[in-house]
Amino acid sequence: MGGIYIKSKIIHRNLIAVIIAFSILLIIILLTGCSDSSSNEISDKKLYVCASIFPVYEFVGMIGGDAVDVNIIVPPGGEPHDFEVDVKSAKRLSEADCLFYLGGSIDDWVEQYKKTEQNDNIAYIPLADFHDEHLHEDSHADSYNHHHDPHVWLSPKNVVPILISICDVLVKLDPDNADYFLENLYHCLNRLEELDAVYREKLSLYAGKSIIVAHDAYGYLCSEYGISEMAVSGLEADEPSPGKLAKIIDYIRLNDITHIYFEKLSGEGASYSIVEIIKNDTGIVALELNPFENNESMSKDDDYFSVMYRNLDNILEGFGWQK
Repeated sequence: MGGIYIKSKIIHRNLIAVIIAFSILLIIILLTGCSDSSSNEISDKKLYVCASIFPVYEFVGMIGGDAVDVNIIVPPGGEPHDFEVDVKSAKRLSEADCLFYLGGSIDDWVEQYKKTEQNDNIAYIPLADFHDEHLHEDSHADSYNHHHDPHVWLSPKNVVPILISICDVLVKLDPDNADYFLENLYHCLNRLEELDAVYREKLSLYAGKSIIVAHDAYGYLCSEYGISEMAVSGLEADEPSPGKLAKIIDYIRLNDITHIYFEKLSGEGASYSIVEIIKNDTGIVALELNPFENNESMSKDDDYFSVMYRNLDNILEGFGWQK
C-alpha cells in the first residue's frame, strides 16, 4: 500500500500551524491525481475496512462517514493486549481493503497476525509511532518504571495526524470520494482546534496541579496542558501495592485534594475497588473520566468530542472551577 504515512508524535507546535501544514500536504496529494470527483457527493461503492480498537474505529468513521463500512476487530469490552484473532475476525480481515491500527503494544496481535497469516490482499496502516514517543513515567510508584502509553488520542493534537493519515489512505483507495473525505477531515480539524483551544485556556489556570486517577491513562492529556496525574493503578489497571496506596492517601491529605477520578469501564475491577477504599478513607469525591477506550459507558449520541468536553468539565470541577 503506497501513500504518505504521517507518524503521530507528540506535537508541541501551535495546532493551527500543524493543521495548515497537513492541509497543504493533502492538497498536493489531490492535485497529483488522486481526486477526479467533480462534487462531494458519495459514490455508490463503499470501501470495507477494519479497525483494530475502538478509538481507531471512531476516527476512521469520522473521515469515512457514509462512504466506508468500518468493522472493529477487538470487540467492545475486549482486552487488546490479550486478543487473538478468531475465525470470525480472520474472515473480516480477509475481506477488508485495509486494517487501520494504532501500533505499539496495544496492537501486538496485529504483528502476530501478519507473521502467521498470508493475507496479501489487505494493507496494514499503522497510525502512531511509539519508537520515540513520550515515555510515561510513573513517579509515584514504589519504583520508577517506564511504559509505552498507548492513549495518544487523549491529547487532541495527537489526533490531527491520525485523522490525516486515515484520510490519505481513504483518498487513495477511493479517489471518487476524495472530496467527501476531505470535507470530513477539515470539519474534524476545525473541531479539534476548538477543543484544544478550550482545554488550553481553561487548564492554563491550573498549571502544575495534579489529578488523582484510577487508571494510568492520562499522561498525554496532562502533559499537553501543564497538569500532572497520580494514578491508583498502572496501564494494565493492576492493583497498587500497600505502600503506593499509602502514598496516594498521604498525598491527598497533604495537598487538600478534593476529587478522585474513576472510569465506568473499571466496573468492579481492582482499580474501582481501590478508588472506593480511598474515598472511604479520605472523604474525597469521585468524578468520572472516560479514556475513550470503549463505548460501553457512552450514550448513542456520544462521540470523541462530547467525551473530551465532558472530561474537561469534570477535571475543572475537581479543581474548583465555578461556571
